[in-house]
Amino acid sequence: MGGGDKLDFHPMPRYLMRKNAIKKILETYDCIDKELLEIGYGSGDMFSVYLDFGFKCYGYDFSEEAYQYVTRNLKETTGRIVLLKHEEEITQKTYDFVVACEVLEHIENDVQKLLDWKAYLKDNGKLLFSVPAHQRRWDYNDVSSGHYRRYEKNELIDVLDKIGFNVCDFYAYDFPSCLILDPIRARSAKKNHQLAGLNGMTKEELTKVSGLRRDQNKLFRRLSNQQLLYLVIKFQELFYKSDFGSAYVVLCEKRK
Repeated sequence: MGGGDKLDFHPMPRYLMRKNAIKKILETYDCIDKELLEIGYGSGDMFSVYLDFGFKCYGYDFSEEAYQYVTRNLKETTGRIVLLKHEEEITQKTYDFVVACEVLEHIENDVQKLLDWKAYLKDNGKLLFSVPAHQRRWDYNDVSSGHYRRYEKNELIDVLDKIGFNVCDFYAYDFPSCLILDPIRARSAKKNHQLAGLNGMTKEELTKVSGLRRDQNKLFRRLSNQQLLYLVIKFQELFYKSDFGSAYVVLCEKRK
């Protein structure tokens, strides 16, 4: 991203770990000239990843703040990324890939939302999404972000199977760093929530600001550097197939 008036977007450690997991998954698929829709694109940072893989990109985010931010800061990608202003525009076509990172946990009727995303896909199209893992890890970061729930691996796989998806890849990420960083994230989220005057906001209102709001914790700011985190990110790959991480990245294919 470049040029123009920008909001203060700084990728946090878990975001960088999720980004790495998504790259590892996409490396195994033919993406050239495939059409990808990202729902809930937030800062739009992931668009650069999709473009590198050869996708033609579409994006929808119900946050006006996110739409304005990406419109200002992705001017150089005109023609390669189409931002959809209204949700009904999504259904004007179907897509090879639908991506929704950290979205499903914000939806009260999450099963219906999965069915909606399935309808956006071509036959054998692929849904790629990420969600927080393990209800036992629920903390103030979930509260301040407007989450309804966290997810369990086997339950999520069962739901996807019942509604017509074949699970292709299922990664748990952010382990073992989550053992140290999650408590810091929770304390920081509570402090920032109070300082920003977010008390009393609905889950929907918290969701709208969560995609661009970033932790002000000085430790996270120092760690939000991909070169500095490189060894940690590579080490966590050893645990992708475990169920230890604090979040999941899932790729599933629509059954005919």
